[in-house]
Amino acid sequence: MTMACNDLDIKELLPAYQGNMLAPTDHDRIEKHLSACEDCTRELKLLSILAAEPVPDPGELFWAAMPGRIFLEVQVQ
Repeated sequence: MTMACNDLDIKELLPAYQGNMLAPTDHDRIEKHLSACEDCTRELKLLSILAAEPVPDPGELFWAAMPGRIFLEVQVQ
């Protein structure tokens, strides 16, 4: 059984790594970490699966109502 990785800095950078949006130093650091961390490697695979899934457009009514919903939520906060 493997231990779960507790390196939150690495976990926060995985989406940017998956999208190839990291500076070379961070990219290299993630690569080194992934070579030794099964937990983060599995999480990266999951991110890749999720990124490949199409995101449906919720439709015109959703987008038309969005500003009003945001305004109401801000007022509540």
